[in-house]
Amino acid sequence: MVSPSAKKTLIITVSAIVGLTTFSTLAYLLIQDDKKAQHQRKIRSLQKSLQARLHNVDTAVEDLLQGDIRLAHVRTHTLHSRAIYPTGHSSSHEHNTHALPSHTDHTSTPEEVQREQSQGFDDPAKARQGYKRLDFLINSINERLLRLLEALDAISPRELTDLGNGFGGLADAAGHETVAFEKVRKRKRATIAKIQKIMSDMDKVGAIIKERVQAIEKFEVAEAEKKEEEEKQAKEAAELEKEARDAAELEEKLAKEEAAAKEKKEQEAKEHHSKHEEVLAHTEDLDKMKEGITFAEIAKHNTAHSEHHTEVLVHTEDLDKMKEGITFAEIAKHNIESHEQRHEQGQKQEEEETSLVSGGITETTESLVVIVNGEISSSATSSYANFHNVAESAVLVEAEEEGHGKEEVSVAEEPAVQESA
Repeated sequence: MVSPSAKKTLIITVSAIVGLTTFSTLAYLLIQDDKKAQHQRKIRSLQKSLQARLHNVDTAVEDLLQGDIRLAHVRTHTLHSRAIYPTGHSSSHEHNTHALPSHTDHTSTPEEVQREQSQGFDDPAKARQGYKRLDFLINSINERLLRLLEALDAISPRELTDLGNGFGGLADAAGHETVAFEKVRKRKRATIAKIQKIMSDMDKVGAIIKERVQAIEKFEVAEAEKKEEEEKQAKEAAELEKEARDAAELEEKLAKEEAAAKEKKEQEAKEHHSKHEEVLAHTEDLDKMKEGITFAEIAKHNTAHSEHHTEVLVHTEDLDKMKEGITFAEIAKHNIESHEQRHEQGQKQEEEETSLVSGGITETTESLVVIVNGEISSSATSSYANFHNVAESAVLVEAEEEGHGKEEVSVAEEPAVQESA
């Protein structure tokens, strides 16, 4: 038999062992529960974070669907029935041959209809601008959808399974982390599929819009070239018109100047003619000299004829000079030089004509000197023939005066007259 003391010791020992085991088990269970709770909290926190990011992406997609994507669909339907070419253009009869994608069929709200009507797309120019803005809008939508896909790629559900079972082991197939992983992955896949479908639809719409935009750009390039050509032609026409106008003005100006110069010349010629006309009067002696009779013979004949007449010559200053012993040649030369001086003072602008006339008169004077001395030559006769309109006439007027003077001279004065001749 066991003694009471040993029995008591055994009971105490067993009780201590049982108590210690129970305490250890409870402590272990509490520790495991705490680790499991912490692990679950991490899983839930990570799951919430991933789902929040997915929710943000979904919200952004919904905003696009209700905002710009719907606007793109409504605007596409509106512009699809509008003309982009002005009336009368070679392509104005063309219509859109591409049908819109079926997913774009929808019913516009009254507000949307009113908004589209206020854009004035019935005007082809505004319709073209509408297509350009719509193309820009579709490109912007595609870019934002791509950014949303990039944001989805950054969301990795595998982060949940990477946590393991919370005790250093792999995740359990039925564990919380696996369940959370499947939920996040399914939602992510659904969002990706939704975005991809939207992008596919927008690509189809964008292809139709892009074709219209290319046609618009081609039309605008042609219109710009046409406008540039018209402006060039208008500029050339304006330049030609200006040149023609300037030429007409110049021609008119030249015509006026020519008419004025001609009138001035005629006036000067008229004045000159009025001053010098009838320098030589047509006389019988001039006709005789043209027939070849010398001036000496004519003078001799006139002297002989004057014997039967008294006081035939009118008393003149030249007659007084001749009575004083001055020869007729000197008197004629003096008169011609005086005439030349007056002519040069009054007609400076006709210097060349004056020099020709004075030269002719000088030559005629020299010939007269030879004639008066009774030594006329063939050159003197030729000089009279060449200058019969100017030089000979001037001299013959003086000769005629001399002849008339001789007729008036008395018999007592005849020797002086013959000596001067």
